[in-house]
Amino acid sequence: MGKTVRKILSPHVVKAVDGILQNHHESKERVREDIRRNESLLAPDGSIDVTNPEAQKGRVLSRAQLVERIRRLNPDLWYEQSINYPKQGGLYIQDLSSPFGKRLVVGFPHDQVSEFSLRMTVPDIIPNAAAAAYWETIRRVDNQIPGWRSVLLKLIMEGLISPSGAEREFKITQGRSSQHWQRATT
Repeated sequence: MGKTVRKILSPHVVKAVDGILQNHHESKERVREDIRRNESLLAPDGSIDVTNPEAQKGRVLSRAQLVERIRRLNPDLWYEQSINYPKQGGLYIQDLSSPFGKRLVVGFPHDQVSEFSLRMTVPDIIPNAAAAAYWETIRRVDNQIPGWRSVLLKLIMEGLISPSGAEREFKITQGRSSQHWQRATT
């Protein structure tokens, strides 16, 4: 708003207009940040499309195989199938500060677990940052189906298993190379 216009408006109106402009600026920044975050989730892993189920499958493990190997690394972890979502389950650890005496550490599919996480996308219409009053359609990450590498990474980050133990039990280096895994574990 120009200085001339500011001079003829009351301080109350100037404050209201400044608030509107500030909200507009913050809203545009939130949209830009949301787009950047979404693009980073959809970035290829090397040359692999992270939304392609076949490419993300890698070495598939049954839930029983995955849990057995993880329990060799930390016997304090156990698996429970979700009551409300029976196609999912998770690893728990005892937590006496919780009202249930346990804490969910990480969830994953109940039957089969792919090696790599799969990003599920939906089309989303967003304002075009370059041209006012125009909209564009993007693929937005709506959900992720965790792979067993993501499960291991969560356990490593929580300090519940060691990277060397994960390598020993899962032979990660014998599988497909993953830039995401390399970045996360170094």
